Amino acid sequence: MDFSLPYPSTASPAAGPLAWLAVVLVQLRTQRGQGAVRTVLGPLTSPVKAALFAAVWVGLRRILPRSKPGMQITNVEGMMARNELYPPRCGHRQANNVINCYLWFDRCPTVPEITSMFSTIVRAHRRWRSVPIAGGWREVDVPLEDHVRVREAASEQEAVATLDRELPEGEWPMDRPLWSVEVMRVPPPGRSVVVVRVHHTMGDGVGLFQNLAEVATDLHGELLQLPGGSLPKKKGGLVAGVLWYADAARSILRILLSSKVPFETDLP
Repeated sequence: MDFSLPYPSTASPAAGPLAWLAVVLVQLRTQRGQGAVRTVLGPLTSPVKAALFAAVWVGLRRILPRSKPGMQITNVEGMMARNELYPPRCGHRQANNVINCYLWFDRCPTVPEITSMFSTIVRAHRRWRSVPIAGGWREVDVPLEDHVRVREAASEQEAVATLDRELPEGEWPMDRPLWSVEVMRVPPPGRSVVVVRVHHTMGDGVGLFQNLAEVATDLHGELLQLPGGSLPKKKGGLVAGVLWYADAARSILRILLSSKVPFETDLP
């Protein structure tokens, strides 16, 4: 199933500078003898030049390759994808950096029901249909059935014990989108267990729940209303802003120092 769908993109950031340069070059060719400052200011010196800049800029926006927003990958996400989150000198065993979300069901959902639900998420969020590459993400085809594995268990306790034993040790394939669904069917009256697994490179646990909340429904087909909501906006002036940045600087310092001391040592 191909999810390489068209989506909004942003104009190339080179359009503006190139349009400005075009106006400057026109000035150099047609209006010799102007001062350097007046020449560089270009479109700001007259309405005609401003109109010329706008026309060239609009034209370049249409013909230059467009960039895809939100497809960059941060350094931390790259280290998570390469399983290099902890420096070797820390002596800390590398983790798989995978978020496991356990869900229990009285009636085990079928594979078509699961793939139908996740097709909505995959269409809405690019990272669910992309793989990490150097410097960004690359969209790929997503055979949804390949991301779902169904097994049987005699009881709910056996299902959970099997998943707890196998999931942390499993290798994560990096050649396909970094998510999967593990289904353990349990006969009634036990509850079946479904584990949604998402690599931390794609986001955090909050983001995973937000994505699932977009498609999770109750018995009547209505979207579930999860507890909580948006945090109230805090009002503050200059002092509040300074305190916020000071706290951010302290957090960054703690992160930097964490690679210099043993994990059991309390940081100041």
